[in-house]
Amino acid sequence: MEDVWGKRFKKESSTDIMKFTSIDGFLPFSRDTFNILTKDINKKDKRILEAGHGSGRNCIGLAEKFPKSKIIGVDLSNESVKIGQLGAKKRGLNNVLFIKGDIFHLPFKNNYFDVCFNQGVIEHFEDYKKVIIEMTRITKKGGKLIIAVPNKYNLIHRYYSTYRRKIKTNDIELEILFTRKKLKKELEELGLKKIRINGSGVMYRLAKLRLNSLYWNGFFMNLAILIEYSIIKPLDFISSRFFSKNFGFEIIASAMK
Repeated sequence: MEDVWGKRFKKESSTDIMKFTSIDGFLPFSRDTFNILTKDINKKDKRILEAGHGSGRNCIGLAEKFPKSKIIGVDLSNESVKIGQLGAKKRGLNNVLFIKGDIFHLPFKNNYFDVCFNQGVIEHFEDYKKVIIEMTRITKKGGKLIIAVPNKYNLIHRYYSTYRRKIKTNDIELEILFTRKKLKKELEELGLKKIRINGSGVMYRLAKLRLNSLYWNGFFMNLAILIEYSIIKPLDFISSRFFSKNFGFEIIASAMK
């Protein structure tokens, strides 16, 4: 797993390290998702951990937003840690730290963080419940856990995921798709309270489709942007984000310990 992600991130970050470690990323909707993911985080949260930081963009975004908070990212991949460190260094940030670690055995004492979160991580593990338990362990009483996972009812991604598993050879085969009900139940069983479920990026997977033709890559990207901003967002506005909450690419759950 470490080698697979490391190779992927090294390749993707080689073209533009600043863009790769930015919350705007290479794709549309990234900032929107970041804003939903971090909606319940505020300046009173002084210790914030991302368990499985990947590119490091969320940690960097939080470090820029909350300069008086300490942001820590933990990841198994050496390459991810290096990329995060370089992205922070280029921005002159001194309130964010990236370290190598195992999210099943986080190197922190009990009840240490005000916030513990991750995005697009736990679905890659059969025993993902152990990750949530470990995140809960290091979160303070009254602290917040935030978890984002792929949504089973985002049909574009659901069909793509099935194709990738059954037809296309892929280095990372496991990807568990969640429902709102399933994720909420997992958090309730751990005794977490005030669980709120949100969602983001209905057209994200369409924008991310890649073919051999640059023309079609651009076509899908533009089509996704057109649908998201001319149809989905107006409908979300008048329906309290009904479509993004139920059919977004990611389900985003926030809970209190």
